Amino acid sequence: MESYKNILLVNPAIDKEKKYGKLANMLLTPSVPLSIVFLGSFLEHHGYQVRLFDEQIEFLTANRVQEIINEFNPGVIGFTCTTPGMARAHEIAADIKQIDPGIKIVMGNIHPTVLPEETLHDANVDLVVRSEGELSLLEYLQALENHGDLSKIKGISYKFNGGYQHTESRMYEKDLDVFPPINWKLLTDTQGNYSIEWILTSRGCPYKCVFCSARSVSGFKYRFNSPERVIQEVDVVVQNFGKKFFSFADDNFVVRKERTREICNLLIERGYHKEVKWLCQTRADAVEESLLDLMREAGCEYISFGIETGTQRLLDLIGKTLKLETIEKAVSMAHQAGIKTRGSFMLGLPSETHEDSLATIDFALRLPLDIAKFNLAVPYPGTELLQMAIAEGLKVSDDWSKINTAAGLSNSEAYYVPKGRTTEELAKLQKLAHTKFYLRPKQLWRILKRENIDFNLPQIKSPRQFFELIGAVAEFMIQTIKK
Repeated sequence: MESYKNILLVNPAIDKEKKYGKLANMLLTPSVPLSIVFLGSFLEHHGYQVRLFDEQIEFLTANRVQEIINEFNPGVIGFTCTTPGMARAHEIAADIKQIDPGIKIVMGNIHPTVLPEETLHDANVDLVVRSEGELSLLEYLQALENHGDLSKIKGISYKFNGGYQHTESRMYEKDLDVFPPINWKLLTDTQGNYSIEWILTSRGCPYKCVFCSARSVSGFKYRFNSPERVIQEVDVVVQNFGKKFFSFADDNFVVRKERTREICNLLIERGYHKEVKWLCQTRADAVEESLLDLMREAGCEYISFGIETGTQRLLDLIGKTLKLETIEKAVSMAHQAGIKTRGSFMLGLPSETHEDSLATIDFALRLPLDIAKFNLAVPYPGTELLQMAIAEGLKVSDDWSKINTAAGLSNSEAYYVPKGRTTEELAKLQKLAHTKFYLRPKQLWRILKRENIDFNLPQIKSPRQFFELIGAVAEFMIQTIKK
């Protein structure tokens, strides 16, 4: 009888060189693969032996696959799959099945949830877990062990009678405290490779931005851990692993202001505000002066704001439900409170003109931001933005390796080009945005002082790296001027 007690969970790699070109090693630092850490902790809690493999740290060659199978003998291998990582996930699945066809291949997370049949079209994939995976994957493993009926498991898709079977969707768990605490020891072999620990304290987002695909997994209902449970997670990260810096990975840490205040007060009561710094991200309309002051007192070092665009018309178009003046006020208040700020922007939205793109860059330069990131807009599967792009004439390609929000930085083709624009123009604007923002004296000084702690931005550790960065940026500038 096949044993399904040993489970390997894999985070497939994306092509860093293709994504960021010459800046790949400086701009893309490994981040904790929270999805498989959560799944692994949950399965281990229920008696399974779990191992994690993160391709950000080590590439999973066919020989390495063979070694793991020989040593660990996994009955099931699961993949966490975002759209850019799909091609790599299928490559690894093929290697696994060639070595041992009896191993079950399961894929989950955003892309398989949105496109389960496309995912299952690969003969090497046995099952798709849709939306949040803990309970569905556990019940699947139990069904394998007991020869149970898969049709009774909610939230899965699989091949059946020459077609595809999609079971009833699973309701979201309302109380996240029912899930066991994260077992960070699952990352023991790779712990030192991550620049920062990430703590997720909530799931779901009540807002409906047209570009966001994450809601297909976590839903629109905001669900959260209690403040006491959050502090328990912080205790483990700080006391057991000695971390002096961590990030709250929530899409929006300040959906409920009172809960945020309780967490901050608990951090202060524990004395963590004296020894630990942390990051978070939120919306501009979620913060207020007194809350920002408390967050700073509690150790908040950075806040990331999703700003997206510098024109009100486009803010309205993408469903951001924000006013430009609200954004300006929020960033200024955070700056005045002594919290460093990061803004994320998109270039190349539907109907966006060249002048609109320049307005976004100018808006970023006017704000008192410490960090800015300018992405090219990408219409991911499962988003309203994709439907808007299709209506505009986009021919959807299932070659998801072409998805790249940083295409302009690596000189690869943009996956989506709005009507009336060109891929060359968008590439030039993406380079222009980053060079204008980061080649200001204060930004160069911050890089030299190594203040860009996270957010996948440069962490300069030597004079050589600094000059490599400057050289690469200078090359961007020359290319921008020439085009």
